[in-house]
Amino acid sequence: MTTAPLSSLIPGGLGSLQTLCDDSSISEVMVVAGRHVWVEQRGHVRRVGELMHGEFDVLVERLLRSSRRRVDIMSPIVEARLPDNSRLCAVLPPVSVDGGSLNIRRFSSTVRELDHFCTPREAAILQQAVCDRRNIVVAGATSSGKTSLLASLAKLIAEHERVVCIEDTAELPLHCEHLVRLEGRPANIEGHGHISMQTLVRTALRLRPDRIVVGEVRGAEVVDMLTALHTGHRGCWTTCHSTSLHDTPRRLAAMALGAQRGWNADIATDMVRDSVDVIVHMQRHDERRAVAAIGTFETMADGARRLVRVDC
Repeated sequence: MTTAPLSSLIPGGLGSLQTLCDDSSISEVMVVAGRHVWVEQRGHVRRVGELMHGEFDVLVERLLRSSRRRVDIMSPIVEARLPDNSRLCAVLPPVSVDGGSLNIRRFSSTVRELDHFCTPREAAILQQAVCDRRNIVVAGATSSGKTSLLASLAKLIAEHERVVCIEDTAELPLHCEHLVRLEGRPANIEGHGHISMQTLVRTALRLRPDRIVVGEVRGAEVVDMLTALHTGHRGCWTTCHSTSLHDTPRRLAAMALGAQRGWNADIATDMVRDSVDVIVHMQRHDERRAVAAIGTFETMADGARRLVRVDC
């Protein structure tokens, strides 16, 4: 991962955003309605200025030039990975009603230790889960620390283990010794060349993985992920959006149900319960992102597997 300032990696520079994007204390730069500039800095969001007339379109073009992605009135939404591994999301009118919207989310190259996110007791539980090759889902809201925790857990992976990491837009700062990274691709202007997360999950199964890490499950790829876990691929991890610990299995089951023909609610729910071992729910409090709860699926006396919150 490069440590060079983003502005130095973009031909032509970043104009009004240059100083903001080069400030390591700023974690997100946002443009609203094509002109209003906001930042998130140390957990607080504030408005900092305005773009000049016409500058928004120029900045989007420069940012996308290096990523080989495009955005226009026919395809007004784009996500891309920038040269410094920041993540870009841009939305143009008419989808963005009041004017273009732009978010640049930055990721630290420093991977924090587990104790930054949780208590020693919680850290010990997670360390044991990694050692025991448990299948882990890290859940929570946007910017709750899911990706950061996953990167921290990855530091515990043994050097000889082959990890295949799958992401829609590559952002996980993994430093594993034996790592294969796969990134999805949108369709080109003719509508060809799309490579979905579902395709990448299936491809990963043919790459002799010891562990599979899916950056985030949001759609049909959840079926392939759960199937892989259910058929013997142990020690695999993913993240998903959810509102609570016990909401997470319902979210995964709902995604699977919507993607897989022939499944009913019971089949989808049982697949989640039988495939996932540990769920970690993350929450954000101001600038601190921390583990809010840990749950494990345990087999009850009646033979059913249920999610039980761990007493930490």
